[in-house]
Amino acid sequence: NIADAFAIIPGSPTGNPYDYGSVMHYNGKAFAKNDKATIETIDKNYQQTMGWRLGLSFLDAKAINHRYCEHVCDDYPWHAPDCRNGGYANPNNC
Repeated sequence: NIADAFAIIPGSPTGNPYDYGSVMHYNGKAFAKNDKATIETIDKNYQQTMGWRLGLSFLDAKAINHRYCEHVCDDYPWHAPDCRNGGYANPNNC
């Protein structure tokens, strides 16, 4: 059912803020028959950022690294550092 794709799910399993620029996000005119917005942001500054398709957003990459690389550095005597400004450690260089 296409309506299920628009279900509101509170919170984020990764703890990241909402990502308008995610490759998984529909653009603002997705499924439109008359070129009008089908999804509207509360803050209009984000309207044009939805549905980015030229690569992963920073938060897409952060979520993927959290899911697949969270314990990569666990075998080292030191663990990956906590990063400032919402960043994440490079799993290829613990």
